[in-house]
Amino acid sequence: TDLATAALIALARHMPEDEWAQQLLNNMGLMSESTRKTKTKFDAKIAGFGGSIEAESKPVNAPKFPTLTFQDLLERALEKYSRVVIAIDDLDKQDPAKVRQLLHDAQGMLKGDAWFILTGHPSGLTRDLLISERGLFDLALEIKALDQATTYQMLINYLASARINKTNKDETNPDAVHPFTLETARNLCAHSQGIPRWFNRIANYVLLKAADLQAETITPEVFQQGLEYVSQKLRGQSELTPEDYYVLDLVLEKGVLSDENVTMDDLKRLKTQQFSQVLPILYKLIQFDLVRRLPTDKAAEYQGNPILLPPSEQSYEEE
Repeated sequence: TDLATAALIALARHMPEDEWAQQLLNNMGLMSESTRKTKTKFDAKIAGFGGSIEAESKPVNAPKFPTLTFQDLLERALEKYSRVVIAIDDLDKQDPAKVRQLLHDAQGMLKGDAWFILTGHPSGLTRDLLISERGLFDLALEIKALDQATTYQMLINYLASARINKTNKDETNPDAVHPFTLETARNLCAHSQGIPRWFNRIANYVLLKAADLQAETITPEVFQQGLEYVSQKLRGQSELTPEDYYVLDLVLEKGVLSDENVTMDDLKRLKTQQFSQVLPILYKLIQFDLVRRLPTDKAAEYQGNPILLPPSEQSYEEE
């Protein structure tokens, strides 16, 4: 299935009261959500809708122009919802040539009004392709951070997609966030600051640490050990050079680094003469989830991932 058709199915399934959306599903030969029982290839979740959708493994009668059809349905959805976020996971498990073609064919849709999160192994195929193919990775980086409520619902949806049995997705239901507790689920969302890449990275490493500890529940104590593991893994990425660490430490030291607050002494420490020479390294640090570019209309500002700071210096806002 091409990405436009997968996104169209995802959006239509989360608009059960829209007659045209349901007609599209019928025209594609797809059953309703309640009767659909098919094998999946990759996930496409829509944050804010409270559900998940998977690509069909059986043949789908896709519309002749799926991208245009998706755009028309998206416009209908945006009349009701403030945003549509679609996450397509596990691209790195597909054949590289196929993924490259999928991204090429979908570039018009990916640059449209929906927000797309394309994920795979952080150091693998997906990152390399998104950097090289049509500037799509740059667009992904410009996605604004999600609010805490949306991030929390995204966590519930992610966990629900991995369960065999359905669970009540009420945000106050402890089972909805298991193996996290309600407290540690909120903490995870706060530490991610609503940035999907950080959210995925932190959640992955925390879960790996919990498994290593053989913890059935991620209590605050387990979660803290997980955060320490996240910091170790982030700083220990083998692709980082001494120059990368110099820039990272400067960003963490200043809190926010920009062309306006960098000093000549800072540039001398980095063995550069102007701030523009540091930008390629900052861009690289963004790819490794160590730094993010702040959403501002002013001069470009860069902030380090707070997880890299000592616990006493970390500060997070929870809603």
